[in-house]
Amino acid sequence: MKIVSFNFAFIFFISIFGVEILFGDNLCSMPQEIVMATTANNLSYYSNPTDALQLIERFAEYLTQRLEICIKVEILADFNTICQRIEERTVDFGLMGLKEYISLHRLHNVVPKARPSRAGKKGDKAVICVRKDSKIRQIINLKGKRFAYVEENDLIDFQNKFLVSKNIPFDNFFGKLVKVDGGRNEILAVYFGEADAVCLSLAQWEIMAELNPGIVDKLIPIAYSDFYVFTPIFFRKDFNQELTQKVTEEILRAHEITEGEAILLFFKIERFIKATDSDYESIRKVYDKIGVKY
Repeated sequence: MKIVSFNFAFIFFISIFGVEILFGDNLCSMPQEIVMATTANNLSYYSNPTDALQLIERFAEYLTQRLEICIKVEILADFNTICQRIEERTVDFGLMGLKEYISLHRLHNVVPKARPSRAGKKGDKAVICVRKDSKIRQIINLKGKRFAYVEENDLIDFQNKFLVSKNIPFDNFFGKLVKVDGGRNEILAVYFGEADAVCLSLAQWEIMAELNPGIVDKLIPIAYSDFYVFTPIFFRKDFNQELTQKVTEEILRAHEITEGEAILLFFKIERFIKATDSDYESIRKVYDKIGVKY
């Protein structure tokens, strides 16, 4: 999942550039700038990606005021770029897809500190959507049909959330896999009849329903997965512990502040709650069962 599976609707990363000052025997870091980043793919789920980016910039301003540290927004290219930035210690914490988090935890020793909560729920669901005028109403009806996806994670989401529990093999299940550029395009592929089905997070579906009702009105969900945990905000384990705690506390209390609450609600997030790596052990077990490398 993105919602996103959270696979939810935005991703951000923060990097710290510090000036070191010596006080007696203690070396203290005085951060000058925090860089918050998201991806164009995540912004594209919104009818106006520019508006979504502006809200993320507002969130950066909000954290700047609360933490009294300058924060700016960047758009990072891909997972490999994130890995490189972590290795360079120019990214210190962030939020991304479940598979990417699990890979980062294994490769780069990151730790989760917070995860989103929606409408009192600690997780999200995956949903399969098709055109209303199709005859597809059950998962088994998708056998031999066309499936729209953006990246490998979409295929993994469908496999581990809808086929594994039914012992249905994924190999040769679909007649054609339709790869699209990203974000809303996978939904549009179904809307325009270029594909028969798409797998989204419930958060993504609800955002589309609110912002693009004309598109969603032509589609219908045919299956929902069980709840799964949202993607966590993670920190580098060797990152400044005092700053880790301060940033985490501000994120966890953002829903209590009017400005923070307004920004979270746009992304369908009620609040952030504490997270630990054990929250994601069930995801690893599913990946191991279906042979996903991470």
